[in-house]
Amino acid sequence: MRTRSYSCKDEELLIMGGYLVACLVRDMADFNAYSRRYSRDYLSGFREKVRNCTTLVNPGEERAVLKAITARLYAQTDRLGELVSRLLLYFKMAKAEIPMTATDFGLTVLRNRIGRRDIEGILQNLRLVIGHVQKYGEALKKQGLTDAMIEEMNGIHAVLAEEHRKKSDIISNRKRIVQDNLHILNDLHTYIMEICGRGKILYTGKDAVKTQEYTFRDLVKKIRNT
Repeated sequence: MRTRSYSCKDEELLIMGGYLVACLVRDMADFNAYSRRYSRDYLSGFREKVRNCTTLVNPGEERAVLKAITARLYAQTDRLGELVSRLLLYFKMAKAEIPMTATDFGLTVLRNRIGRRDIEGILQNLRLVIGHVQKYGEALKKQGLTDAMIEEMNGIHAVLAEEHRKKSDIISNRKRIVQDNLHILNDLHTYIMEICGRGKILYTGKDAVKTQEYTFRDLVKKIRNT
């Protein structure tokens, strides 16, 4: 099994690559004076490596699909939040006939999961709530709960489960593809470390800002703080 030659996230490596492309464009004269290796062809090749790795890790078409799925998940989650707020009110009004707390009923945790947009948590707790709604339906219906609301909650559960499955499948497949092509990312990392090393040689003791820009550790820190 291939392993990563770097400890940062794949996405961070890509951002770092793009940043160093810009640095190389700016400092190409200094790099080329240091060695002919650092020519326009070298820059073009490095830029292409960054582009290929970006396509590998986060392809545009797939990103658009995931964005659309996420939008549908959030729309359903927002609607569920409205329904659960109403259900909580009916629960409180029917409290005398329901021998459990809102937490035991599942409403407290469900609202928390909805607020965090934790789809897996929502699916798990929504199923619990729906089960309790079926059990105490008569008491809740006296306070205003309708069959249409129950049907809608069941429908939302089905949609969330299906969309979450689609999203998980896409992400899992992408991880597999990335794992099978780790050598491409490791190659980019090798180039990044080379460029950082040459940049530090060129600017240490001469330009503190550029020295920091070519320090791998500082680059990772900068990306994570952005």
